[in-house]
Amino acid sequence: MAILCHASDWHGQTHPLPEADFYIFTGDMLPNGPKHSEDPRFQEEWIAEHWPRGDFRKYVLGNPGAPVVCVRGNHDFIDLIGLFEAPKTITHEIHWGDKFKIDGLTFAGSRGIKPIDEQQWWSDELGDAERRKAFEAIPNADIIITHQPPLGILDKAYGMCLGCDVLKSHLYMKPFYGNPNWVAPKAHLFGHIHECGGQTKHIVGLSTIFSNAATTYNLIAV
Repeated sequence: MAILCHASDWHGQTHPLPEADFYIFTGDMLPNGPKHSEDPRFQEEWIAEHWPRGDFRKYVLGNPGAPVVCVRGNHDFIDLIGLFEAPKTITHEIHWGDKFKIDGLTFAGSRGIKPIDEQQWWSDELGDAERRKAFEAIPNADIIITHQPPLGILDKAYGMCLGCDVLKSHLYMKPFYGNPNWVAPKAHLFGHIHECGGQTKHIVGLSTIFSNAATTYNLIAV
């Protein structure tokens, strides 16, 4: 059994994390700049100033040498891997349908969220076709990692479910109907919805653990 420490949506804040076998960060880890157009440069400078190479692991992770897996959120205008890289450590960043294996566990996932509004100020806001392409590229894996939750799973805010219908359909509904190659993940980790954190086994018939760690962290045994 492995212990995952899952954190998300810190927006430039930090919290000391307990010891774990893996650390998973599901986006919105970086602070916003003064203007949307300046965010990429602002975020690069913030990492360089506050977290020189290896310092984030040293001062935040309870087990600094453990593998880290991350995915960007809609407030991350640059890759997150620079925050976690350090000599003699394993760090993987998920982009579009990536899959890899670390110490016996397979990890897969994708970037991308539904557009928040018509302005589309934020990173990785995808239209219906783009979102379907991104999420339907996610292969079977032990641990699925996205920024946005599936529709109806730890995604409620302002009285509405704000998760992604395509993500739920691809991973948890279609496989019930004649897909012999589909395997339920052990865990699906995400953030994005600050008002609905926690863990649940939401869908009847699945042993999958769903974790929303927005603004904090969750410990998960798999």
